[in-house]
Amino acid sequence: MNLSEIQNYVWRQTDTTVADLPGETIAAYVDEGFQRTIAAENRWPSYEAQWEITVPIGQFRAQLPSDVNPPAIMSAADFDGGGQPLPQVNHEEAESRWGLSPADHLVLSVAYSVWAGYFFPWMLCIGDAERKFYLRGYRKPLVTFASNGQVDADPRLHLPLCHYAIALAYAQQEDDVLESRYMERWAGGVELARKAIMDPARNRPIVMYGDWRNRRGVPFSSVLSGGRGGGDDGVAGIVQI
Repeated sequence: MNLSEIQNYVWRQTDTTVADLPGETIAAYVDEGFQRTIAAENRWPSYEAQWEITVPIGQFRAQLPSDVNPPAIMSAADFDGGGQPLPQVNHEEAESRWGLSPADHLVLSVAYSVWAGYFFPWMLCIGDAERKFYLRGYRKPLVTFASNGQVDADPRLHLPLCHYAIALAYAQQEDDVLESRYMERWAGGVELARKAIMDPARNRPIVMYGDWRNRRGVPFSSVLSGGRGGGDDGVAGIVQI
């Protein structure tokens, strides 16, 4: 949903008009609800992202892009080290183990830490060439509405955001009953959507009998064609695991 669709939904549900409830006010309500909703998770799948960051010449650290969510960094790799993955270590532990004096020549990284918005490859070194690293993780949304005008969140979270805006609209009217009811709808809707969005991928159920040609996801090699209970017509007997 875009802002216009949300505003129209709120006006219909609250039986108000732009004169009673300005569009800018609804936008502010949606923004507040968006911040509270997204704060429920650091790793929303719709925010999956990758970055290439550079340690400049004469520096020993790289500034993280503004949309990197540090707690949601999942992996890092050193391009200069053949793309070898780097483990993340606590910054204090890294300082204690490798020290704070950078080497004056290139040293391949064995770990990394994050501190104050900077990426530190360890051990520290200052080289005469740029150093490039790969990051994979989850970005943080910098704005409520993306460049295409849509709410920058999974579509299943859009309707709960409408309910949050409606709750605040009733709070403005000092209607405590409807405010509480729509706030509960927001919280319940977010929790239901969160469970569905964050649900991990699972294997398909195993079919113990049937025609293998209709069992998508079951490899042919795992099916005993013409086995126990089967025949020459291609009907499977037992799926072997």
